[in-house]
Amino acid sequence: MSGVDADTAGGTRAGPVAPDTTVTPSGEPASVSLEGGWRAAPSDPALARRFHEPDHDDTAWVPVPVPGHWRQVPQLAPTDGPVCYRRRVTVGPRPDGARRFVTFDGVCASADVWCDGAYLGATDGYFVPHTFELEPGAAGADAGEHLLALEVHCHAETPERPRHGLLGALTDPRRVPPGWNPGGIWRPARIHHTGPVRLAALTVGCPEAAAERAVLAGRLRLDAGGGGARSVRIHLTVTEASGDVLAATTIEVAALAAGDTELPWTLPVDRPPLWWPWRLGAQPLVELTVEVRVDGRPSDGRRVRTGLRSLRRRDWRLEVNGVPLFVLGAATGPHRPDLAAATPDALAADVRLAREANLDLLRLHAHVSRPETYRAADELGILVWQDLPLQGRAARTLRRPATRQAGRLVEVLGHHPSVAWWCAHDAPWAPLGDPAGAGTARRARHLAARLAPSWTREVLDRAVARTLRHADPTRPVVRASGLVPGLFSTGTDWHAGLGWHTGTFDGLAGRARLFPRLVRFVDLCGAPAAPETGTVTGRDPWPPSDRPAWAGSVGVDAAAVARHVPPEAFDTFEAWRDATQSYQAALVQLQTEDLRRLRHRPTGGCCHLGWVDARDGLVSSALLDAARVPKAGFAAMRAAGRSVLPMLDPRRGHLHVANETGDAYPGALLAVRLGERTWRFTGDVAPRSVTYVGQVRVPAGLGDGDPAWVRLTHPTLGEITNDYTRVLGWLRIVHG
Repeated sequence: MSGVDADTAGGTRAGPVAPDTTVTPSGEPASVSLEGGWRAAPSDPALARRFHEPDHDDTAWVPVPVPGHWRQVPQLAPTDGPVCYRRRVTVGPRPDGARRFVTFDGVCASADVWCDGAYLGATDGYFVPHTFELEPGAAGADAGEHLLALEVHCHAETPERPRHGLLGALTDPRRVPPGWNPGGIWRPARIHHTGPVRLAALTVGCPEAAAERAVLAGRLRLDAGGGGARSVRIHLTVTEASGDVLAATTIEVAALAAGDTELPWTLPVDRPPLWWPWRLGAQPLVELTVEVRVDGRPSDGRRVRTGLRSLRRRDWRLEVNGVPLFVLGAATGPHRPDLAAATPDALAADVRLAREANLDLLRLHAHVSRPETYRAADELGILVWQDLPLQGRAARTLRRPATRQAGRLVEVLGHHPSVAWWCAHDAPWAPLGDPAGAGTARRARHLAARLAPSWTREVLDRAVARTLRHADPTRPVVRASGLVPGLFSTGTDWHAGLGWHTGTFDGLAGRARLFPRLVRFVDLCGAPAAPETGTVTGRDPWPPSDRPAWAGSVGVDAAAVARHVPPEAFDTFEAWRDATQSYQAALVQLQTEDLRRLRHRPTGGCCHLGWVDARDGLVSSALLDAARVPKAGFAAMRAAGRSVLPMLDPRRGHLHVANETGDAYPGALLAVRLGERTWRFTGDVAPRSVTYVGQVRVPAGLGDGDPAWVRLTHPTLGEITNDYTRVLGWLRIVHG
């Protein structure tokens, strides 16, 4: 970095600028990267008092990656922190009238920051960018070499105690290796400059979108520092990918006061290119450029990609641009425990695989991912259910940090059209890492905790949800995920677990008839399956002699394994693995179709429990193993998620056709083959609906080799076949 001077404004544009970045109004990035060159050492009371001093000797410290996690370094792997970081950086002279800042895009989970021995401030929130000014005449402001120093904290959580930090799935023992700590400067950092007024924050939302007109709106926060009153003009421009200007407006402030000033903004767009989920249409993205001028001169600016679309959710029935959509989704944890080490292509590939599986939505379960995930979702038309990384029981000290970080979450992600709704808290009743439904007594405690009021649900969750609604009135907000209807609550989504932790393989339809309010949105359903690749402990000898210990080592509920796919019933691990995958696939097909039959009456959608195994060696509900090799459930989800799908209820013989497209298919032919019997029906398939066709008798004696399928034929669609051999096979096993 020595000799690099990026602190000059203007000049020629060197190349394209990545979206979602701070830029000068001329379009040229103005920053000095702080990646690489850092050294670190475990902190102790004596070191913490002096490590930030410029003349402190750090030659014995170890190099540490930035962006990265300190546990990527063998010498730091045993520590839970705090860890001291130091880096020297050389910057050029500051242009006249400019202000200089240092920004950390993400520090996990908090840090105290110094420059040249002077304390700058603290960070809080692993996904929240923090910016500190290097004021004229103070530390780091002048040209030359400067020392940056951070003491980074990331405290380990105790499973049975309430959480004291907002780390969510990053420290969930079901998703990360035992003892893992994600601490570190895990996102990029940089030194940059602006003019006298800085664009400190920008929120972007789309409250209205139709064929004739859309509206972008939000708030921007201007930081004038300690300067006097200034004349400020803010230009907002929306352009298409081609560069054509769609809309523009100007906000003028005659005399901007010192300190922070927040301004609302609104920008109508006529005849907008609407953004749609992939199932409903195309995904054109537009670029919003915000340029701040002070006394007629460029001062700061930002450019973000966004999409023009409106969202409305009525009792869990989602509408995009006024068009209803039955949502099929899957919950996914962090791409890998050391999230900073994931490649951009790998992050985007997880989203592409969701599109291949005919999913509409990915729930980013109790974590905030890297920007590449959201960009891929925007481009591919995959909706995102975004959780605040608040999971399980919470300590009362979390109220202020949680509400503060909820507002920042909207600033960081609100411009992404793929983000469909926010969730304030996941499973607020549950201890960290507790497998729901493990044992009768534990299930009873879970149910009581889910029904009874508590400080977490009534105070913390309401405060966080209120902050999210205030920060972003354009999206729905889920106060807490997994609240069942009861005396004190109308409930939210349902963490079902039917067919594995509770109930029977085919019990979802019966539960829906008894308690229709439960199935407004069914979340975290499915069953574990062993992976195709990797190493699962206990393969040799087989079956494992200590089943409870073995089940705990691979992450499954021993009682549920014994009930559904007992290892003792299979001669080899491979046979047991194939049985778990077959059971998972059959359950995915049956439950997805049960819910699609209830499309918007009352079900708005469902979300499978897992998308990708968090790490090697697990037997989880994910449809892909840690190497992204599909399990049998992946193909079952892809088949059950087709936009037009003929369906048979294998218990009662009822026939339906689900159609999520906007097209009608008159004169469609439906053929049913069960063993030696064949039935044929002819009729019209209505758009965006579930059409009831009729009923057939399912023979009781169907064998594994007997045909069992439903086929829809139409000139426009061709042939769509839905096979029920696996589902009927498991029904025979379950019911003897």
